[in-house]
Amino acid sequence: MDEMLSGGFPEGHIVLLSGNTGTGKTTFGMQFLVEGMKRDEPALFVNLEEPTPQVKKTAEAHNWDFEDYEKRGLLRFVTPNLVDTYPDRFLHKVKNAADETNADRMVIDSVSSIPSAEMDVNDLRELFVELNSILKARGITCIATHLARPMFSENPSSIFGPTRASNSRLSSLTDGIILLRYIEKENEINKTINVLKMRGSKHSKKIREFDITEEGVEIGESLAKINRAT
Repeated sequence: MDEMLSGGFPEGHIVLLSGNTGTGKTTFGMQFLVEGMKRDEPALFVNLEEPTPQVKKTAEAHNWDFEDYEKRGLLRFVTPNLVDTYPDRFLHKVKNAADETNADRMVIDSVSSIPSAEMDVNDLRELFVELNSILKARGITCIATHLARPMFSENPSSIFGPTRASNSRLSSLTDGIILLRYIEKENEINKTINVLKMRGSKHSKKIREFDITEEGVEIGESLAKINRAT
């Protein structure tokens, strides 16, 4: 990932990580936090879908001890109740947690869960504008996962799904967009990753395959190299 981004995520960026169900969005976000916590960088995990015990259990599958990081003060979970959460209340929780922990990294999993009976798509856009100000003022780098639909392309001549990152028009409000998609190759369904946008970074335009292993996300060579080899 560092190679694809010519050094890594620029500090203070909000990056939208968009992908289909099962492509590894949450794992990707967890690994982003872990790499920082290994260097004693405090982190926030805003879990909007799965309960905290389930998040910790998923982390254990990759040998990431979130329980230990939490005890050491390197990890704070923020779990807003989306049923009765308004944008101001959500931002207040995030801001307080960021100030109390002096966080360097944050993951929101997933922004697709925010629009609800109390917050519509327009509220979500306004929330992102305010969130952007809060994070940039504190130098916090954030990955926000987003569920992309549909899963596969409707065009029979294309093996990829659509490249639209979000139906909520969040693309213009984020500093970066990373797409995780499925590809069919040799009677198997594999995963691909590409950086669609990253402000302030000379990022790679190549589409690469990746896999989810016990150690986390492992990114391979570009599809162009793979196709030439086969």
